[in-house]
Amino acid sequence: MQHFWIDDDYREAFAELEVTNLSSLMGLAAGQCLSMHRRGSTFALTLPDGRRVFLKRDHFVFKKDCWQELLRGERMRPKCLREAWVYERLSKEGILVPQVVGTAWAKGVVFPAYGAIIMCPLPGIPLSQACLQEPSRKNELAEAACQALADLQQRGYDWPDSKAEHFFVQPDGSFGFLDMERLTFHRRPPSKSRCQKQRNRLLSSLELALQTQHTRN
Repeated sequence: MQHFWIDDDYREAFAELEVTNLSSLMGLAAGQCLSMHRRGSTFALTLPDGRRVFLKRDHFVFKKDCWQELLRGERMRPKCLREAWVYERLSKEGILVPQVVGTAWAKGVVFPAYGAIIMCPLPGIPLSQACLQEPSRKNELAEAACQALADLQQRGYDWPDSKAEHFFVQPDGSFGFLDMERLTFHRRPPSKSRCQKQRNRLLSSLELALQTQHTRN
C-alpha cells in the first residue's frame, strides 16, 4: 500500500525534477543535506521556480516506535509522517509551524516501511540568531522562549526535543516551532520536573549555540 500527495501549487515544480511518485521522491538526489542519520535525512531544495522547501525522508521505521504509537492510541507511521500530523494539529490551534505541502509513505505487511514529507520554510529567525543580532535582549528573548514552551506544556503538550534551534522568533515577538516529531499530546500538562527539564534543555542548547557561534567568529 502506498500514498503520494503533493499540493497542487507545488506539483508542477516537482514534476520538473521528475518527481511524480513515491519512489522518485525517495530517490531524489538534489539539494543541500542538512542532516543525515541512521533512519533518514533532511535536505533543503530550491525548486525550478525559485521557491525553497525542505524534504525530510525516513528510509525505514523502527518497530519500537510503532509500538509506542499504538500504546498512545495513534496510528503507526514513519516519524516524518507523524511530524506532519503534529503540525496539522498544532496549526488548527493557531500555533505557528511549518506548512506541509507533500506527504508520501509505503506500508509493509504490518508496519509502515518508509516515507517522506515536504515542508515550506518556517518564517522568522532562529532564537540563537536573534540573540546574536541583539545581545542586549538575550535574557529577554530566552525568557520569552521559555514562556512559549510553558504555554505549550499548559495545553498538555510534552516536547522532549525542546532545543533552541527549534524556536523561531517572529517579528511580533511570538514564536514558531519546528522538528516536533517527538511531541506528544496529553489531557494534563507534564509534571513540574519534566517541564523544568525541558526548560533547562532549551536554555542549555541556546548557550551552546551561542558559544559555537562566538567560536566560529
